[in-house]
Amino acid sequence: MYKELINDLHELRKRTARFRRVALHLHTIDSHDWARAKGADKDLNSRDRFSGEAGQSNFAKKLKEHLDLCAITDHMKCGYATSLSSQIDENDEFIMLPGMEVNFRPEAALGNLRIHLLVILPEGSTVETFSRLFEGQNSIPGDQQRTGNEEVSRITLLEFVERVHNNEGICIAAHVDNDTGVRCRFRQTARETLKLFSDSTSEQQEQESDVGDQLKEYLFNSRLDGIEIHKSSHEPHYNWISKIDGEKKWIPTVLSFDAHCVEQFGRAERISHLKMTNLGLSGLKDALRFPDTRIRFPENLPKLPSPTLRGIRIIGDSNSFFESLTVAFAENLNCIIGVRGSGKSTLVEALRYIFGYNRSLDDIGQLAGPIRDLQKNNLEGCLIQIVYRASTGEERVLSATYDEKTDYATKVCTLAGDYCEVADVEASGEYPLRLFGWSEIETLGRSHQRQREL
Repeated sequence: MYKELINDLHELRKRTARFRRVALHLHTIDSHDWARAKGADKDLNSRDRFSGEAGQSNFAKKLKEHLDLCAITDHMKCGYATSLSSQIDENDEFIMLPGMEVNFRPEAALGNLRIHLLVILPEGSTVETFSRLFEGQNSIPGDQQRTGNEEVSRITLLEFVERVHNNEGICIAAHVDNDTGVRCRFRQTARETLKLFSDSTSEQQEQESDVGDQLKEYLFNSRLDGIEIHKSSHEPHYNWISKIDGEKKWIPTVLSFDAHCVEQFGRAERISHLKMTNLGLSGLKDALRFPDTRIRFPENLPKLPSPTLRGIRIIGDSNSFFESLTVAFAENLNCIIGVRGSGKSTLVEALRYIFGYNRSLDDIGQLAGPIRDLQKNNLEGCLIQIVYRASTGEERVLSATYDEKTDYATKVCTLAGDYCEVADVEASGEYPLRLFGWSEIETLGRSHQRQREL
């Protein structure tokens, strides 16, 4: 019965920013250490199972069960990644980006350090596109001939990152926190000793590990797009006020996924959640530009499902303020923006009516009259429909036709149109909502008593 409404909301929601399940460090049968992870089943991870076009399709299906966006980053190889990425049509459900884990030998001042870099290029990139990154690296053969142990050398990290950017890609430092990673090397060479603590005792677990200024400045000035961290607690170390120039700096962080077998695809605790409007590399870049609001780790997310307004539809006629309006809401913060008189308050008052809050209008004093006048002028005779996802995960449609003579006329139905026995949506406790119109917010700002009550 409500199929058209649900479809319209789904299409509108595609244009909203929402958190997606993301992993940017995944290996395939092209990596020399595929299926060597502890607990990997040899039959399940057989190279024959994932070879050829049919095998690549099977590989993609395994990933799609757990992720919305992922990057394939085999060791110094990109053949499987580019082929696999080309098979995935651009859509709003699942995207696979071509990438490579590059062994990088930085400038001589850092001794024998080797940095692992996740290089991710745009959808449709080819093996030839990746080969441009190795210009002047005569010791690196073609993609098929590489063993995975080759290294990029004799250029600075900044120069290599800029080369990636010139090819419209992004570059993320991997394994930074490992015993052989860049943090460990800076501990040995930097003037400020890095405080690295193991997890061997409870006392040590309570202590925060510190990242030295020299390391942070080096990584930041190299223009890396992000840092891969093993624990979400390390994220604050890459958001700091520089002691060198006093400016606030931030290197975006994502969790290390580093999957080497099918069994590791389902590790929900290793997934980073990035808020994107467009699912793809452009959306990924946008999220990395605003890490404080667009990157979340599993422990930062609310437990799902949580009560959510999915969308609203108002159907009137040629004399109504809204002849026909459908608005989809994202799971997070929604901002309704418009000029004066465009209908922002009308949307809020439609919500007030359908949830039965007109019955308590007298409690807000002198505001009750103007609110009722606005509803009467803008909603008279309009059918209001709300799609609401309850805490159980079930979605229901709340509907009512506005009538100034009654303060409550809401009916509740399933998406199929079956009537639900809900005498009062507010009293049932299954459809919680806290609603404040603009006038009420202004009143709260002036009344300490109302603030305390809230």
